[in-house]
Amino acid sequence: MSADSANWIDAHCHLSDPRIYDDIDAVLALSRAAGVGRWVLAGYSPDDWQRQLELRKKLGNQVVLSFGLHPWWVIEQSTESIDAGLAKLKSQLPHAQLLGELGLDAYKERRASLPKQLPVFEKQLALAGELSKPIVLHIVAAHEESISALKRQAPWSGWVHSFSGSAEQAALYLDLGLMISLSGSATRLPEPKLKKLLAAIPSDRLLLETDSPDQAPRLTGIEPGAPNTPANLLKIAEHLGHFCGQKAQVLLNRSLENIQRVLYR
Repeated sequence: MSADSANWIDAHCHLSDPRIYDDIDAVLALSRAAGVGRWVLAGYSPDDWQRQLELRKKLGNQVVLSFGLHPWWVIEQSTESIDAGLAKLKSQLPHAQLLGELGLDAYKERRASLPKQLPVFEKQLALAGELSKPIVLHIVAAHEESISALKRQAPWSGWVHSFSGSAEQAALYLDLGLMISLSGSATRLPEPKLKKLLAAIPSDRLLLETDSPDQAPRLTGIEPGAPNTPANLLKIAEHLGHFCGQKAQVLLNRSLENIQRVLYR
């Protein structure tokens, strides 16, 4: 596929991450060659938002900006730094199309920090409501807590990124108006769980992403430990399509349509 035909969109990737940002031209060339010519960026911290703005200058509307305070960043910061980050988010969010990624992460040792994460999550949700921004959620091992917070302002526009939970958990987010985005992490799910999850997500609520440079798909032809890039989106779509009886191109076209419906509602 030529760069001129690159049309698909990666629903979540960190082009502003230094691991990619410092070699951005090569990464984008590989992505376009694989048919992926647009990218939804993923917000992490105020420094990250600034790099996103630089990418917007370079790439124009080929990138979708998303500003948010990632729970990993929140865990590492002081109260003063978090307050400053929230204030800056409110001032900078008009420059972005999405608020994210925000969320809760209770995986292993991070569970102890949930009392610190939760108020920041709730404040960002309130800001999304105030400024009418769709949200991009990072939720790991904290579905009960996140659903409880989300229910207070439902329905929502946006999606849960890199979802690898159960079909039953996916249904709870769908009921709140959100979409479900699957990444390379879905390639590691047991076949019965993946089939059940795909069957639970309506085609007009499914998104595809790479979460590049993290969560490389575990597939034949991809070297273990190799950097994940947006060029892997087609491989992820092929894997998922095998388990839901759809061609990869159909899934990618529908993902693009679903993203556009959120952004241009």
